[in-house]
Amino acid sequence: MKAVHGLIAVTDHEWFQFLRQQGQLDEVNFWRPSDTRTPQQLRPGMPVLFKLRKHFGGWIVGWGIFARHDVLPAWLAWDAFEQRNGAASFKAMRQRIERLRRDHGGRVGGSGDYQIGCLMLSQPIFLAKDAWVRPPTGWPENAVQGKRYDLSSGEGARIWQESLAGVAQPGLVAEATRNQVVPMER
Repeated sequence: MKAVHGLIAVTDHEWFQFLRQQGQLDEVNFWRPSDTRTPQQLRPGMPVLFKLRKHFGGWIVGWGIFARHDVLPAWLAWDAFEQRNGAASFKAMRQRIERLRRDHGGRVGGSGDYQIGCLMLSQPIFLAKDAWVRPPTGWPENAVQGKRYDLSSGEGARIWQESLAGVAQPGLVAEATRNQVVPMER
């Protein structure tokens, strides 16, 4: 079988919780507070799985399908996506971004005129807590943004299959995988 890759991305717990409460969304902005580089490991149609930080257990809690990457001022990302940025207001989004930027020595500013990386993800799925997937075995401690996995074999396949199985509505699984060559095994 041909390898199918996905990115397991370290995810902000507040971003996840807010978006999970919004119900079904068509697209979300998975923003990167300081990293504006175009991610070389991503291709349109590739799954991006959401992995909580270690102090939240490192669980896989959902995914979205990578559509595109843009670099935008934080204020413009808010104008374009509003609450699909994972926050109730621009002020809340900006505070979260600035806290993370400060932790890594990045520039902050009250107006949100600094650039952020924006991964536009379509068809996002946010798993219920009882469907969260065990973190990857051997996850590198120094992986602060994420790691690419082969979703067709080994640990990557386990995570992808368990993530798909955790979706309560079979139609959502079909929608999320329609452009993928990842078979769903039950």
